[in-house]
Amino acid sequence: GEDENLPSPLIDRCAQLYVNTMGPKIPVLVKTCRPGTKATIERTKRMADFGIDGAIVHFQHKMLGADHVRRHFTAIANASPVPIVVYNNSLRGIALTVEQMLELAAHPNIVAIKAGGSNMAEIQNLCLFAPPDFTVMTAGGGQIFAGLALGATGHTAAPLLIAPERAFAVYRHLQAGNLEAARAEQKTITEFLV
Repeated sequence: GEDENLPSPLIDRCAQLYVNTMGPKIPVLVKTCRPGTKATIERTKRMADFGIDGAIVHFQHKMLGADHVRRHFTAIANASPVPIVVYNNSLRGIALTVEQMLELAAHPNIVAIKAGGSNMAEIQNLCLFAPPDFTVMTAGGGQIFAGLALGATGHTAAPLLIAPERAFAVYRHLQAGNLEAARAEQKTITEFLV
């Protein structure tokens, strides 16, 4: 992720190195979206050839309608040899509605959503109404506590690569039912991010 300004050969090399280094230890997800459905499918297949376990894809065009969104994600999911994680972030592309996300969740090769932004009502509805085997992840360091408390099963945030133990502490405290300790860890994370 965060690769919009990198040349494609460098992205390819980084993905290959990461798969070779981390692939045997953890699942590797790589953002494969490009402007356009065809280019995204091509990049997803290329990354799958490198050995990634899943592709993160968002819809980059802000001016197209719901039918375009549906056709875009469906075409990619149908063509992809690896599972797809839909990335919903209005700062990076079109903002998907909960209805659109739930419709996409029914596709057998769309296995998760990375829900960016801070609309907790949207995340709550995703967690409540998505299929049981569908993963809802929040994104952005300020959402760990809220997202997990609402039922998200995971979280991803680039700034937390600096101190992942804080994010893990929020998770452990929530699992143990210690809300005060989880809130305190989230407060520390939020203060760091601001």
